[in-house]
Amino acid sequence: MRIALRELARTILDTRVTAVVGQGGVGKTRIALGAAADVAPTFRHGVVAVQLGDIPAEAPGAVPPTATILARVRRLIGPAPAGAGGEGPSDRTGSARADLLIVLDNAEHLPSSVAAAVRELLNAYPRAHVLITSRRSVTERLGVSHEIRPLPVEPVSDDGSPRAPAVELVLRGAGGRGTLAADLVRDTPAIVELCRRLEGVPRALEFAGERLRTIPVRMLLAAGPALPMLRTNDHSLLPHQRSVASSIRWSVDLLSEDHRRLLRQLCRLPATVFTHEDVVAADGPKRSDVDSVLCLFSDLVDHALVTPCRDRTYEYRLAPYVREVIAAESEPPGRPTAA
Repeated sequence: MRIALRELARTILDTRVTAVVGQGGVGKTRIALGAAADVAPTFRHGVVAVQLGDIPAEAPGAVPPTATILARVRRLIGPAPAGAGGEGPSDRTGSARADLLIVLDNAEHLPSSVAAAVRELLNAYPRAHVLITSRRSVTERLGVSHEIRPLPVEPVSDDGSPRAPAVELVLRGAGGRGTLAADLVRDTPAIVELCRRLEGVPRALEFAGERLRTIPVRMLLAAGPALPMLRTNDHSLLPHQRSVASSIRWSVDLLSEDHRRLLRQLCRLPATVFTHEDVVAADGPKRSDVDSVLCLFSDLVDHALVTPCRDRTYEYRLAPYVREVIAAESEPPGRPTAA
């Protein structure tokens, strides 16, 4: 974690626009805000953080919410007092002298609006830097993308801990004391397996940790863990962040119908790992359509609904639980679906 923060902090200081990208629930906001706190003393006027996740997604034909984004930023920055010549907080940021870091959190559903807002902010505040969190790249031509990966499931040799970061997060989420804590430590091999099945995705691990307060790990594993188990009642999170299923649906809802059709076809593939040739065969296009199918597939990877295999070039698999969510949405009316 500290290594990731240091690397991101260096990137923030070296370039005016940094985008923290990664799949839903991978910890982009946590790492971005941690790095922002680390570099805050470098910026004379500190950091402002703007939440974008509650702004409705861009829609064809609708006015892009660029003005809404800028208004939120400027409301936090504050106007410069008329005729002021001091260097106090109110004067700092309402003028072109503002020296600060602007964080735009949860931007994946507003790509055009965020790109336009960033350009305007860079022009309005020549000393400002911008840090964006998004499930996909939204400003790649304006700056640098910094990818966040899931937590290691195996111990990391240079962090001094006998347990893997993923396991530590589950144990913290369980918050066990006394007998429960001892039981969880004794069940560490099973918790490692739980982390493997959840592929080290922090939010899913936190949900699993909450379940461990009342459900033994052996029963979580026996159930999968099932998709409905991976949720929380923590209303400090945005609605699409409160369950693994809702998080996946949020990403799927940002797709075009052509993207969704291809994703449904991929969910029907019998193999867990597939290649570009499998993608083309699954879609069943005419040869003239192959190029467009591959472009659609690249977009699914960009949205982190399909993930590259780390140890095999040009081989892919569906992100965890995508198949289950798509299958649930395909159920006939009246059939129960995952929460």
